[in-house]
Amino acid sequence: MKLLMIGHMLGDFYFQTNVMGEKKKKSFGYTALHSAIYGMVMFVALAIMTGKIVENILPSLLISVMHLLVDAVKCGVNKWGKLKKYELEVFFVDQLIHMGLLVVVDCLFTVQFNIYWISCISENILNSMQNAPVVILAFLICGKPAAIIVSLVFGLIPKTTGITEINNESIVGIKKESVRIGSWIGILEREIILILGLLGQYGAIGFVIAAKSLARHSQLNDPVFAEKYLIGTLLSSFMALLCVMMCKVL
Repeated sequence: MKLLMIGHMLGDFYFQTNVMGEKKKKSFGYTALHSAIYGMVMFVALAIMTGKIVENILPSLLISVMHLLVDAVKCGVNKWGKLKKYELEVFFVDQLIHMGLLVVVDCLFTVQFNIYWISCISENILNSMQNAPVVILAFLICGKPAAIIVSLVFGLIPKTTGITEINNESIVGIKKESVRIGSWIGILEREIILILGLLGQYGAIGFVIAAKSLARHSQLNDPVFAEKYLIGTLLSSFMALLCVMMCKVL
């Protein structure tokens, strides 16, 4: 199941651009293209992590078709328009359905981690890599999926501010660039917290948050920004620590 999860994270998040994500909401062709790419990424990931090629064709194809059906329904729901304010809930339901389908595929096919087919690596190193899928999955979750969740949570926060906004293209461009930079900062923050957590250096996590706060010191005078900053920081830290717990338990 962990291997299927890794394939899902890669195919549904890292190999799906924001442009494709927007276009597939309006065009079934882009939805089909995304599902085809998703299936190919799943196949390559499983082939590398299991050392089997022919055996992974059917499960990858089945997963791709099921992914297409779920995304087609999701696009139909998005076109309805009335669930726009429930984007976070729709996101989690969509992911839960995908996870459920992966569980079904995992029960139908035997997908086991096996990298002993890589003969150029010593057996000691191969043995030490048996827990690698969980760690890889944790790093993937802390990246783009967590960034999407944070952005969806921010979308639930009222956008009223005490500062008068200017309707200017340059201002809008600066805001979009700031959002992108903030997203990358959040990703780096979660990945660093994950690494420190896996190393057991929990005390050092405070320095990461302190460094981030220092960079935003002047902006924290704005109460609205301070609240969003606190929500984003706590949510990012929470998800990173959950991934640490996942690695420790599994």
